[in-house]
Amino acid sequence: MKQKTNKMLIFTSLAAYFTYFIHGIGASILGQYKPEFAAAWGAKPLADGTLDVSMVVSVIAALGLGRLISLPFSGPLSDKYGRKLSGIIGVLCYVAYFFGMANSTSMAMGYAFAAVSYTHLTLPTKRIVETSGDAVS
Repeated sequence: MKQKTNKMLIFTSLAAYFTYFIHGIGASILGQYKPEFAAAWGAKPLADGTLDVSMVVSVIAALGLGRLISLPFSGPLSDKYGRKLSGIIGVLCYVAYFFGMANSTSMAMGYAFAAVSYTHLTLPTKRIVETSGDAVS
């Protein structure tokens, strides 16, 4: 039984780190395409002819805001309804984030999708990181 618990802990840890990796990809995309997102969201040109990308930086900050909003309730929800359901919700939130960001027409839409993307991340991983291997089995 102990060996099975260790294998489950390793698998669960890898799944948690994978979600952070995917999240990093999403943040990198926003960072690399700031001018394109700013143009799509109707940013005003600056004096030197470049676009004001401050709205895109604000959306990138929403990625962290989603985590702050979800931390108080993500662990108890995951414990009550299970990590499998939390993981499925997480995948659906990331699908909404990636498709939403690609099709958002305003900063407000982008901000909402960014906040949703990080909200899901803490659902399946908060208790995994904070608990011992006994709680994973």
